Amino acid sequence: MMRHLMFSVDHIRCALPLTSVRIVLQMVQLGPAPESRKGPVGTVNLHGQIIPAWSVRSFFNIPDRAPRLTDKLIIVQAGRDCVALWVDETHVIQQSPVLPVPAESVEIRHPLVPGLELTTDGTCIFADLSRFLEQGSCAIPDPRTGNADPPTGDAP
Repeated sequence: MMRHLMFSVDHIRCALPLTSVRIVLQMVQLGPAPESRKGPVGTVNLHGQIIPAWSVRSFFNIPDRAPRLTDKLIIVQAGRDCVALWVDETHVIQQSPVLPVPAESVEIRHPLVPGLELTTDGTCIFADLSRFLEQGSCAIPDPRTGNADPPTGDAP
């Protein structure tokens, strides 16, 4: 059984394999985004190592907001590098068999993004964060609606 760190953004449940998580930090002031990469919202200085920070909200086309003191930064190993994922909150570590849905599911009707798995309960698992991030900016269909479009003001 694989163990996962559960987290959420705007009520969307997500998870990371615990083996890839290095540390979870309270939100800190982010440094400037690296000009050489498209996507990161800033950087984190962790003991002298400058780590690019990604807003998980942007993965789901959810508009970013100002950081809150209750937000978390999950420092994750992604290939040879570390990245920081800015999330709303972290939850318990879950140890259970994670049952991904097929890559092309009748229920979802969207092919999944490389590096990402979707469980039968709608949790998005970043199984291979390095592979996911190498694509640059991409939209993940919202597991609640199946919609990859940004939310509009008309939504309830």
